[in-house]
Amino acid sequence: MCGTVPGLPSAIFEPYVAWARGRLPIEPYAPPGGTNFMSYRSLSQAIEGALLRGEAGAAYLVGDENLSFRDYFQLFFDAVGSDVQVETRDQQLPLLPDAAIPQGRGNWIRYEPNAAEVALLGYARRDIKAAVGETVAQFSGD
Repeated sequence: MCGTVPGLPSAIFEPYVAWARGRLPIEPYAPPGGTNFMSYRSLSQAIEGALLRGEAGAAYLVGDENLSFRDYFQLFFDAVGSDVQVETRDQQLPLLPDAAIPQGRGNWIRYEPNAAEVALLGYARRDIKAAVGETVAQFSGD
């Protein structure tokens, strides 16, 4: 999940933004592997769509973008205007410890949601870059 709630702090995203801005002494790398990321906005839209248009008792598996951890973290560096290129390194990242990767470092959780269900629920796709941009704007501290 990616995004912010205006005015609320984030123990996850504040450090990501500080790191991308060069304010944390952690090299710019990401572990191998990746997952399906979804913005809070898209999830909220999917929940609303399920409540308004979903079938009673049905379960809907939702998702947005399959991104490597490198590509995901690169979005933060890009959003702060950094020229830094995040590299993939097969080691634990302090900001994403191995214990926080349920599929295990180097592995993927990939998912492409059913197009008919996306249309029924009416949620946005390809929203991660925008969500990262909003997160950077909220937590830049300038």
